[in-house]
Amino acid sequence: MTPLDKVFMLSADQRLDDATVSAIMAAKPYSRVPVYRGGNRQDVVGVILVKELLEYMKSAGPDTPVGSLKVRQLPRWVYA
Repeated sequence: MTPLDKVFMLSADQRLDDATVSAIMAAKPYSRVPVYRGGNRQDVVGVILVKELLEYMKSAGPDTPVGSLKVRQLPRWVYA
């Protein structure tokens, strides 16, 4: 597993501007980008699929926060 400090991630508060889109595209070959809440990289809320980013770019403006995109939930296991 990759340590969280080495993982390419986006904050839900980040805007979908040209710099963010360029950073996502530069993070290839990853197909999923984790999204975290606020400034806490440990609080992962889900992932966005890079393939769907093209669809978002057509409909979303540069002021659209990453958190408003379709963020898929991560499976979570509860150990008893």
